[in-house]
Amino acid sequence: MKHPYERATALISVLAAIAWLAAAPTAMAAIGTGSVDGGEEVFSIVHSWEWNTDGDLEGWTPASINNADVAGGLLTGESLGDGSFPAGADPIFNGPGDHSFVIGSAVGEVNRVQFAAQFDAGAPTVRTEMFFFPTAGAHESQVWTPDDFPVITDGNLHVYTVGIGPADPLWGATIGTFRLDPVADNQNVVDSFAYDYLRLGNSTDFTALLPGDVNEDTVVDEADFEIIRVNFFSMDVGRSNGDLNIDGIVDLEDFGEWKDNFGGDGGSFRGMLFGGVPEPGSGGLAAIGIVILGVIRRRSRRAA
Repeated sequence: MKHPYERATALISVLAAIAWLAAAPTAMAAIGTGSVDGGEEVFSIVHSWEWNTDGDLEGWTPASINNADVAGGLLTGESLGDGSFPAGADPIFNGPGDHSFVIGSAVGEVNRVQFAAQFDAGAPTVRTEMFFFPTAGAHESQVWTPDDFPVITDGNLHVYTVGIGPADPLWGATIGTFRLDPVADNQNVVDSFAYDYLRLGNSTDFTALLPGDVNEDTVVDEADFEIIRVNFFSMDVGRSNGDLNIDGIVDLEDFGEWKDNFGGDGGSFRGMLFGGVPEPGSGGLAAIGIVILGVIRRRSRRAA
């Protein structure tokens, strides 16, 4: 028969486990692509942490990590557990809370995460986990393990890239904080690690897109105008459907960007006009006017 003290200790352990489970993030299955040293680029960087200043963690806060520091362009530390809390420690780096971003493919959104990291040689099951925390709602996470996102443990830096697509449960969500978990291979081993950089950005280089080129075929022409016309006054349809300035609506500003670049390679409309490129035909302009007039009339009838 167990001593009352032993029973009390066991009860406390159970209650601690229940409390941890209640507070833990909801880990959702990751739907995306993961690669190591695949050569992918991250464009249109939304946030990045390069850790190039000695002693400056750039707002990242460690827990269950020893000797966290920045030196020689690397964020370094020692993981104290395998993440199996409460049985073992859960080593984490909490990212700065003042950097929000949207998961998506439009300008200013994130659909690609990339970091360069090195892990102790000979640690067979070390893994790194990434947690996304939306600004509202339950905590969600995208977790990568050795099976679907192999972590190389040879003591050298390798580049890890995660691509996020529309099928992901967090697609379109606003993320408030971001977390990295450099997890050791078991509860009783201390593994050292280092991150060279972490970059959140996009798979599309928006700086290379031609102004007015809706369908991104490198020509600003009637085909782009037709997309704008069909989607005029549509909301939240994205750049590929006519919202050239990504302000949430296809309107006269988007038409103006197309008009100013019609028939050329990004120069001003006047410059191209004097160079012999014709102005958009009266039929096209009339179509825009008809659409606007129709919308105004419908709104007037609703108001009446």
